[in-house]
Amino acid sequence: MNGMATLRIDTDEIRSNISRLNRYLAERDIQWTLVSKVLCGHKRTLEKVLCCEEKDGLHSVGESRIGSLRTIKTIDPDIRTMYIKPPERRYVGHVVRYADYSLNTSMITIEALNREARE
Repeated sequence: MNGMATLRIDTDEIRSNISRLNRYLAERDIQWTLVSKVLCGHKRTLEKVLCCEEKDGLHSVGESRIGSLRTIKTIDPDIRTMYIKPPERRYVGHVVRYADYSLNTSMITIEALNREARE
């Protein structure tokens, strides 16, 4: 053994959990966002998780990395995405391009996003 750590991700179990949450929350008329941050934009894993009927019950997929949002949009351009951290000013254009929603508390950031979206 080479001493390297190995992470095994059971995408079938993730999809099963998404399905259970979809049913539970739909019964209560609650929409939810799947945060995929732990998957670090790994395309093959995201494809297995997001290319299934379970994703149809999601409001959106949340991420804190622009690159991961880009990957999600290449997998499914129609999936709603949410950027879940305040963007640095230099990334405002990327947020507007790859995120359908962005969570922000700073009026300066909101105005910068609004200007970029208008352009």
